[in-house]
Amino acid sequence: ARMRLRAAEDTVSALGAVGLPAAVLGRDAQVLAANDLLGTVGGVLRIGARDRVTLAGPGAQALFAKAIEETARHGAVRSFPVTRPEADGADGGGTVVIHLLPLRRGAHEIFGAGGTLLVATQADPSVTAPAPAILANLFDLTVAEARLAASLAAGLSLRDAAARGGITFATARSYLERVFRKTGTNRQGELIAVI
Repeated sequence: ARMRLRAAEDTVSALGAVGLPAAVLGRDAQVLAANDLLGTVGGVLRIGARDRVTLAGPGAQALFAKAIEETARHGAVRSFPVTRPEADGADGGGTVVIHLLPLRRGAHEIFGAGGTLLVATQADPSVTAPAPAILANLFDLTVAEARLAASLAAGLSLRDAAARGGITFATARSYLERVFRKTGTNRQGELIAVI
């Protein structure tokens, strides 16, 4: 048990050395080990009762719970954005992307009950909207949904994005609703800010 804990601590420490906030999670999102940088994602991520990770906001928490389940059940790598609440000071605002990676094979044997590696990265607001292929992978969007999201992020209205994509306005609205669900957003402006 001590060797497993030490291996988890070494892993998150190594990620911290390269500037990545990280934690090894056990069942029910319980933190087995975390580096000091995990505290820098304040306002987004909290370690609460029974050392369990929770995310700020019901939409983010729902995405997190679903991603943890998919990672544990199917061994899937999942990433999703969480928008920081606006706050006073340099640390407020912006988007953090939470990455969940399953610990497989040898790593799983080392960590035992620890089944998931959590890594948080700060989105760079100076970067323009990512390509549709990146959006599709990051948010688990279909190709058509990713194209629509990229068009909206490029500044097109929903009507113009539909015309550009060769789809009807009603279809574009349907795609947009699915994009909202998958990204944990509720409004077009919020979606564009996350992208």
